[in-house]
Amino acid sequence: MSIASANKFCSACGNALLETAVVCPKCGSPTAKYRPEPVHVGKSKTTAVVLAVFLGIWSWLYTYKVNAHKFWITLSLAIALLVTIAIVVFQEYLATTYESQSQLEALGDILNGVWQIFAFATWLWALLDNATKPQSFYSNYGRKP
Repeated sequence: MSIASANKFCSACGNALLETAVVCPKCGSPTAKYRPEPVHVGKSKTTAVVLAVFLGIWSWLYTYKVNAHKFWITLSLAIALLVTIAIVVFQEYLATTYESQSQLEALGDILNGVWQIFAFATWLWALLDNATKPQSFYSNYGRKP
């Protein structure tokens, strides 16, 4: 490169640069024209589905920006259901005598069944939600529109 064709200089080493230079050829220092490409790393659909299989609703934390409302609503319902079950069982326990222990056990079995149905339904929801989203949702996750 001739000095005559250069009209600016590197701020790091003082080397003469062409007007269109993005980096200094001598020291590699970026110029004002340097605009690095933003690196976008999306999410993996496989990871989301595997998390859903093993962790259920907790898999929504992987894509929290989009699924926060699903996670918090489901977690709130689970806590409310557990508290309700605990209150009902405790009240029945206080009201029962030794003769009616079988009724208390039957109530416990019913409430346990309700909890298991709720847990299975929310697990299945999280699994289907993660598995049916297109790959483009995961690969573009976090990218500004």
